[in-house]
Amino acid sequence: METSSKPLLGGGRSSHSVGRTLRLIRASRDGKAVRGCLCVARVTTQYDSQQSRSYESSSCSRSPQELEILGDPEKDMEIATLENADYIIPVGIYEIRVTWSPRFKRLLPLVMQVPGRSGIRFHRGTKPEHSKGCILVSAAMEQELTAKWLALQASNEPIKIIIEYEN
Repeated sequence: METSSKPLLGGGRSSHSVGRTLRLIRASRDGKAVRGCLCVARVTTQYDSQQSRSYESSSCSRSPQELEILGDPEKDMEIATLENADYIIPVGIYEIRVTWSPRFKRLLPLVMQVPGRSGIRFHRGTKPEHSKGCILVSAAMEQELTAKWLALQASNEPIKIIIEYEN
């Protein structure tokens, strides 16, 4: 966790951007380690006729066109994640921006507007102790996600993440 973050690019977004949505599914907990997987979310709007309201649901997509946001669609269907149970991010929907990290001295994806927190990032790590709220991925995946998400950000395409627990 960091105390400051400086956006790399301007904050303006096109109002016509569809954007990309990711889904972080927390699957298991072992002591302080919360393991999960990151996949591309296919968000669908459904209508409940009995309650006369619409709601959104999400599932993981297997479409190569959508999976490109995670890297090579042939190998990266899902990305393993690790979090520290003592500092876990609340379930919800967040925006991701790639910004300069003063702590790590490099560009990293930042999870925006986490309630009561700042500086929550995706970064490399292999043990829950490597995180005080951040989402850990492998070193190679950190570089690949940062590059891909920076390119999307440069084209004003917003990136959202749905954080939830496995049913």
